[in-house]
Amino acid sequence: MKLNTLFIIIVILGLFFGIVFVLMPGGAEEFYGGDVTEAGKVDLQLLGASFLGFAVLLFLATKSKEAAARKAIVLGLLVSFVIALVISLKAQLAGVFNVWGWSKVAIFSIISLCLLFFVIKGVE
Repeated sequence: MKLNTLFIIIVILGLFFGIVFVLMPGGAEEFYGGDVTEAGKVDLQLLGASFLGFAVLLFLATKSKEAAARKAIVLGLLVSFVIALVISLKAQLAGVFNVWGWSKVAIFSIISLCLLFFVIKGVE
């Protein structure tokens, strides 16, 4: 897999979840079996805004040839996805979400492993 391919996958996920969280924050969490307060809905919308921003950043990064910048992006993403993996796994094991919560764990695991691959292999 090429790094740009991984970036595009994360862009697609970021766009999808970003739009859903901004436009339907309560519905998104209800799908996973979670309850959301009004303040929680605002937090999900802010998270969605961040996802959309990261999607734009990564889309633009696919055009970059600067190895140092691409390496910094990969390391930053790795930190973010590993932390998200730990949080989502802890929540899933605690029974916070329904069976669909495992999809979060799977997405964060797969992307974390792919990013780790590029950290070990080196960024092209």
